[in-house]
Order: sequence, then structure tokens, then C-alpha cells
Amino acid sequence: MTSFAAVAAQTSPNVASAQRQMMAAQARVTEAEREFYPQVALTADKINTHQVIEESSNPSFAGDDTRYDTTNIALTANMRLLDLPMSAAIVAARSEAEARQSDFEAAKQDLLQNVLTVYADAAEAIERWRLANAEVQYFNARAEFERTQSDAGELRASERSVSAAELARARSDASIAAADYRIRADRLCGMAYDTTCPYPAAARNGASLPRPTAISQAELDRVENSPEVRAMASRVNVALREVDQARMAMYPRLSLEVAVAQRDRGGSLFDGSSLTNTEDVTLQFEWDLYTSGRLRAIRDAQLNEALAIGHDYDAQLQAAVNDMRGATSALNALWQHDRSLNEVISLRRSAVNEISKEIEAGLANDLDLAEAKLELVRAEVLQQRTRRNYILATIARARATGSIDDALVASVERVLSDNRYSARVYGRVAR
Repeated sequence: MTSFAAVAAQTSPNVASAQRQMMAAQARVTEAEREFYPQVALTADKINTHQVIEESSNPSFAGDDTRYDTTNIALTANMRLLDLPMSAAIVAARSEAEARQSDFEAAKQDLLQNVLTVYADAAEAIERWRLANAEVQYFNARAEFERTQSDAGELRASERSVSAAELARARSDASIAAADYRIRADRLCGMAYDTTCPYPAAARNGASLPRPTAISQAELDRVENSPEVRAMASRVNVALREVDQARMAMYPRLSLEVAVAQRDRGGSLFDGSSLTNTEDVTLQFEWDLYTSGRLRAIRDAQLNEALAIGHDYDAQLQAAVNDMRGATSALNALWQHDRSLNEVISLRRSAVNEISKEIEAGLANDLDLAEAKLELVRAEVLQQRTRRNYILATIARARATGSIDDALVASVERVLSDNRYSARVYGRVAR
């Protein structure tokens, strides 16, 4: 299961997409930071001019037909010296990169949770198959008992129809559960490529569930450090920096430009050919003094959007805490229920043993034994369902803190590891 989950994370399109988004955000940080580095550009052009003078007040110019080339070459270096909106954009880009990093981690957590949940869903189908199979055995025994009673004249033949109907229903339930298991197992195996798919199995009745621990302050603190909450916190910071960008757009901007240019002109009738070299140093100062309130409106819009994202962050954090508390309450209830079922199962097994002895003594019949075995299976399946729900609650609690890891996957596999029933559903021998 651990290796399968690792391969599923590596081959998941959602995880790969989140990783690419993270890489793109990191590149945006570099792009924003380089805005304050010197920008050097080289431009060159060559212009061919054909000049024909049709009319002129100067008779000597009339009818002139001239062709000449003009070549322009410029090397320009530009560097921002003071640009507060761009400085805020750099911080926003860094926060967005952090958010994308958290999204990537959250995508891997979601994938692991999905793998474990689908595995547990397949186990639920095994539980239904096992219960239906036990009912088939019971109603077969009951049908045989009622046939004997009917042949002896102690039971009307019409009363045997109820057992026949229940037997048909149980067989149908077993067939449906087996088909459902195949569908869910195939869904699990389709989550990874080029690897061995684990055999979905029912929970083991003999395994001991770890006693759930109370929520500690350290665990509550880890909720705030979960990927989703960290991503939301980073996006709050992005929104605040966008407010800074809008506010600082009202401040002056200063840039320095150095340009070296050469112009080679072939010459026309009016001026001779020339070759000129120029060196320009420009210190540019810009300040938007009046924008009809446009910049203030942009600032107000960004501020309200930032406040809205702040409320979303609070809601995300509260939801994560509530999920963890709900999962912990479920763990406590399921753990207590599992302990109670241990006693029920022990008593059911004792009943099966006692009825077997009573049959040997002539005090009970095979139908009594079949019914006792059915009740034992029902208790065991109920415990398997309880333990499966315990596993799901454990996964939910770990997901709230973003701590689904290989150790948790391995612990799930230890509980859901009884391959006997899954092998029978598939008609294969467990390996």
C-alpha cells in the first residue's frame, strides 16, 4: 500500500498540475525581482528612402530623384531606481509562490486520502459480501430443515416460500457485493500506473485499535500549519500586497536610462551624408498628480478583496479545527464500540461452541447452529465496519493537520489486511 500510494502521487495529473503551478509561481518571483536589475536592449534598423521632388520654389531642386539609406543602431540600458508598486509586486509574487507550494503539498495529501478512502470503500463491499454469504448458508440450512419438517407433516409447504425468498435475496446480495467490490478495486488500481495494486481487504477482527488521544494544543497549532491553511494565509498576504501596489501607485517613480546610439545617413538633396554618435543619460521622474479618483477606487477595491480573503482564511481555519474535533469524537465513540463488540463476539463464539456440544447430546439441531453462526458473522462484520470507520476518522483527523504520511498508510494496511474474504470474492488464492 505504501509503495502504491507513492507511485499514485507521482503519476497523478492533479499533483503534477499543482507542481507545475508551483514552478510557474517561482518563475514569476524571479521575473518580478529582475525588474530592478539593469535591462539592456540592442536595436538596429536600416531604412531605404526614395525621394522624388515634383515641385519646388527653388528651380534647382525640381525633378530631383534621390535614393539613400539610413542606418540606426542603439544600445539602451534601463534600471528602475524607485518603484514602490513594483516592490510590492515582488512581495506578492513571493507569497503567491508560497501559496502554490502549499497547494502542491495539499494535492499530495488529497491524493493519499483518496487512495485510503477508495481502499476502505472496497473493504465495505467485502463486508456486505461476507454477511450475504453467511445468510446464504443460514437460509440453505433453514430450507433443508423446513423441507424435513414439511415431509414429516409438521410444516405446511406454503410456509417454506419465505425461506426460499430470503435465500434468493441473500444470493443476489452476495453477487451484487462481489461485483461492487470488483468495481471499487478497479477504481483503486486505476489511480496509479506501472506498479503493483494492493488487494483491498476487510478489517481484521483480531487487530487491536490504538486508543485515540485527546486533542493537544500542539495539534491545534499544526492545523494552522496545514497546507490549505498555509495556502490561504499566503493568499491573504498576496491580497495585502496588492493593496500596497494600488496605494503606492500614487507615489512617484524614478528610473535611469543610458542610451548609446549611432546613425549613418546616406544623405538627400537637402543635407549631405552624415555619421553621428550620441550618448544620452536620462533620469526619469513620474508622478500621477490627478487621476479623477481612479487610483483610489483601485485601492479601495483591492482592500475589500483582501478583507474578504481574510474572512475566508478564518473560515478555512475554523473548518479544519471542526473537522479534527469531529473526527476525534468519532474515534472515541468507535473505539468504545469496538471494545464492546469484542465481548459480543466472544459470547457469540461461545454460543456456537455450546450449540455444537448440544447437537452431539441431542439437545439442539443444525438450524440452531446455523443461526448462531450467522449471528457471529453479523457481530464480526459489525466490528469490521466499526474498525473501517475508525480508520476513516483517523485519516480525517490526520488530513486536518496535513499529516497523512507513510506511517499512517502502513497503519491502515495493518488493520485492513485480512485477505481471506477479498480472495474469495475474486475467486483467487491470496498471495
